[in-house]
This record gives sequence, C-alpha cells and structure tokens, in this order.
Amino acid sequence: MNSRTRMQKAFELKQPDRVPFFPTIWVDHACYSCGFSQKDGIKNPDIPYKAMLDTAKRYRMDAVRVWIGQRKGWFKKNAVVEEGNDLFLVNRKNGQKIGKYDVDGGWGIIPLKADGSVDHSPPIKSQSDLDKVEVLTEQDYFKQGFMEPVLKFIRQAKNDFFIVGMASGQTLNFLVEKRGEPQRALMDLIENPEFAKKIMEVGTGISIEKGKAMIKAGVDAIYIGDSYSSASVISPAYYKEFCVPLYEKATQEFHKRGVYVYKHCCGNYTPFLDLVAQESYDGMEGIDPLCGMNLGYVKAKIGKIKCLMGGMNTMTLLKEKPDEVYSQAVECLRQGMPNGAYVLDSACAVPRYTPIENMLAFSKAAKEKGNY
Repeated sequence: MNSRTRMQKAFELKQPDRVPFFPTIWVDHACYSCGFSQKDGIKNPDIPYKAMLDTAKRYRMDAVRVWIGQRKGWFKKNAVVEEGNDLFLVNRKNGQKIGKYDVDGGWGIIPLKADGSVDHSPPIKSQSDLDKVEVLTEQDYFKQGFMEPVLKFIRQAKNDFFIVGMASGQTLNFLVEKRGEPQRALMDLIENPEFAKKIMEVGTGISIEKGKAMIKAGVDAIYIGDSYSSASVISPAYYKEFCVPLYEKATQEFHKRGVYVYKHCCGNYTPFLDLVAQESYDGMEGIDPLCGMNLGYVKAKIGKIKCLMGGMNTMTLLKEKPDEVYSQAVECLRQGMPNGAYVLDSACAVPRYTPIENMLAFSKAAKEKGNY
C-alpha cells in the first residue's frame, strides 16, 4: 500500500496496512533538519519548499504539507535585508523598512512605522478597514503567480506522498491577526461580536479561495489551522457560535471538490468533543498531552467518526532520548490504533531544534509497531 492510499484509508475511517506517519512539521524544523539556517529559509523562497520535501523523505513520512507562495514579482518589489541578527523586509524602490521578520518565532513579519518603530496599531480598526482587505479568487491565485511554487512542489511530491494544502486561519486566528493582539480579539467576542463575526467571515472567504486554488493544483486534502479555537482560550458556547458555522461552510466547499479536510487545534479541546463530533470535516489534529488531553479518551469519544491525528508529546521529541521517543510513540499507537482511523502525529508543531535522531525514532515506531 502506498502513502496516498494509506492516508486515504485513515481519513475514510478504515484500516490501512499500517498507521500513517505524518508529524506536524513547519518550515523552521524542516530547514534545521536539512542544514539550512532560519535566515536562509526566509531570504531564499525556494529553500523552505525544498526543505519540507527533503525532510518528509528523510523521515519516511506518508504525507507532506504545501502552502501558497508570494505574488509574482513580489521579490522584485521587496528585498529581505540582513542587519546584524535581524532581517527586514525593505521596499526596493525607496529603501523603506516595511517590517521585521520574526526569525525566532513563526517567520511572520512585524509591521514597522516609517520611523522604524514597531507599529502596534491593529490592521483592522473599523468596517472601512475591513472593506479594504484584499480577497482574491481561486483564479487570481493562478493568474498572479502565487501558485507557481505550489505546482512545482506537487509535481515533485505526487508520486511519493499524500499532499496537504494549507488554507489560512479562518476564525480566531484571522481575528487575532487582523485585530493585532489576542486580548483585543477576544474582547471583541464579548463587546463587539457582530464586527468579530464579519472579520471572521472575510477570513473564511480568503481561506476558501486559497483552498480551492490548492485543490485545483492537485492536493489530496486541505488543512484548516485555527490554533486559538480551543477550550484553552474560549468556551464551548463561543466555539459553537463563532467557529462551527464557518468551519462547516469551508468544509462543504472543499468536500464538493473531492478532497479530505482536517482541522488543527492547539491547546485543550476536550470540552469541544461533542461539537467536533457534529462537524463534517474528516480529521482532527492535535490531542496534546501537555494541555491535559488524553488520546485514549478522545479515541473512545470520537474515534469512530473522525480520523484522529496527533497525541505525541512535543517536549518528548525535543528533550528526551530516542528510546523514550520510541516508547511514547508506541503508546500513542496502542491508544490510537483500535478500529483504524489514526495517524501517528505530533500533538503540535515539531519544535524547531528537535534532534533528527528523535524524529527517526518516532518514524521507526510507526514502521515497526504500527502494522494492523
């Protein structure tokens, strides 16, 4: 059974030949595992795609993630300039610093004012700001060159891997991004809920168009990353009101186009399991023991109606020896394997400097102990 079929079986709530192996790896660990610096990965847009694919091969993963690139000509208008330990996004025409890269974080761009100081103002302060947010269509992403690296990546990966397209955050993640900080966004849910919903609706619309473009490019599944929408942050009532309707809207659009859909959530979402059971996406990723979640409990609760992905303690991956990684991975398999529909996965993003030998031990457990 090949990797694509193995992942398909898991999402269809069936038993493949063995448990698929698909740790949550982002480009920071991928670059590290391939010997690139974080600055290399930011300055050269080809490196992260190459690193993600090479890392998937090195760890013998069954699936790999891909994301939408920049608009064609973006690097002709903008430069990435290194100053000491910092990287800045600079307008090539006038030399003005647009933002500072969060090299030690998630590689995001921290916006700067004209004087070079950090701009703490929220990108969206009012309805007029929201009206100016660019919402591209599926066709725009192709016409404007965003999909060129995606198409290249899929051509290179399609014979070896199940391919997941990453749609952008839809509800709370988008709200936090556009309101500038988590506290402000969360207060919006209480003080200005209708405005918060409008922002989330725009975010979901953007995510849907990105997902549609990914599907047209040839991915097998769509990933919805909405890390803030857990019970570590909001109540089940807020999750039901603000998040569920938009996840359903996106999932239905993606399902109509014949792909699988799964959602990633950080934190503890045990209090949401009854709601998750009613949602129509195919898989749920996370199940983080660091937040008090228990894979066996989640399996018993929703394991017959959702493909479960995750459960492996990320601090074990980062800090323990390979033998302990192997042992804990085997325990995840024991709890997740009954009745199929389980993917051995890290509970959250693999920490950047996780030792390669630990990831190889993680992979080895899937190959040696994951056979049905």
